[in-house]
Amino acid sequence: MVAKKSPPKKKPVAKKPVAKKPIAKKPHPAVKEEETDEVEDTETETETETETENGEVEDTETEMAANEEGENKLPRGIKQEEYDAAYEVIVSGFENAASPDDIKGAMFDAGIPFSKLVRLYKLITTNERLVIPAKEVRDNIVAWFESNAPDAENLASSYSVIDQLAKHLQGEIEGATPRVVFGEIRKYVVDDHGYEFPAKPKGMGRTSAVAKAIVNAFAQNTELSFDEYKELLEPITTEKSIVRWLGLYKSFALIAANEPFPA
Repeated sequence: MVAKKSPPKKKPVAKKPVAKKPIAKKPHPAVKEEETDEVEDTETETETETETENGEVEDTETEMAANEEGENKLPRGIKQEEYDAAYEVIVSGFENAASPDDIKGAMFDAGIPFSKLVRLYKLITTNERLVIPAKEVRDNIVAWFESNAPDAENLASSYSVIDQLAKHLQGEIEGATPRVVFGEIRKYVVDDHGYEFPAKPKGMGRTSAVAKAIVNAFAQNTELSFDEYKELLEPITTEKSIVRWLGLYKSFALIAANEPFPA
């Protein structure tokens, strides 16, 4: 018999080793981690500022960041030299009993951009206690109501009674303005006691500071040009409302010239 040959043995294929991922070693507690170039988040705070018709400033949302050049915290985008220039104008204006509109106009003349007038005015007047913050004024009015508790039904009976109380509060509470006072009286009458707020009689409205400035300008020069009119408005009104005031130029010019409106 012929012996069968056994099949040749196959050589084993060597397996490639799988690369292991390196395990990050934690530094020893005694070793300080290296500092990176990452920028840490600066503290931010928000506040409110809205210019009213009387040129007063209420709080608005403004992002604040730590200023490296000085101790004050300045709104983002405002430079230290702008703050210093505005500071001199504002403090001088209050010392000379200038109106908010006149102060803002002087700030604009000193090189402060129009977009930064309101923010700088509010920031500096608050820091220097030249203007009492609106929140503080409201808190003081609320405290006055808690201590005195006027008759809400009597207040709701007549707008003239509310007007008298508003004038009294403006004299009693530092920094109280008609806008803030009437808002707190409305809360007391309507929200706290459920009465309807009496309607304001015709003829008791307040004229805005912008309108007064326009009338005075046309009274001094009945031939005020549109460019002069625009330059007058830019420092004393907001970007949102300036278009509306610019659109009224023709009407104011006709009134100043004592000419009839076109048909």
